[in-house]
This record gives sequence, C-alpha cells and structure tokens, in this order.
Amino acid sequence: MHEQEMLRLSNEHEKDMKRLEIMQGIINKIDSLNQFLSCEHGEHQMVDELHAQLIHYQQALLALTSKVN
Repeated sequence: MHEQEMLRLSNEHEKDMKRLEIMQGIINKIDSLNQFLSCEHGEHQMVDELHAQLIHYQQALLALTSKVN
C-alpha cells in the first residue's frame, strides 16, 4: 500500500510540475505582451491585471508542488 501511495504522489507531482511549466510559459508570454503594449501604447493596465492573476496562480501551484515534495 505504501508503494502505491508513493507512486500516486509521484504522478501528482509530475502533473503539478507540468502545470507549473505551462503557467511559467504563459507568464513569460504575458510579460512580452505587456512590454510590447507598454512600448506601443503606453497603456497596459488590463495586461498588468492578467499578469498579476497569473503570478497568483503560479504561486498557488508552487505551494501545491511543495506539499507534494
């Protein structure tokens, strides 16, 4: 039973790490978009709000992965 639990936790950890990788990619793209909009238009409040939300989600995923470890 212990071995099955360890395998389950390992699988969950892998899934969490993949989600974290995806979120980091999204945050990097939002950063790029934010920089582009800032250069092009000087207005980026909406992008900043989206970026803040993504950072919040990333931190939540980090917290989940630390629990798995």
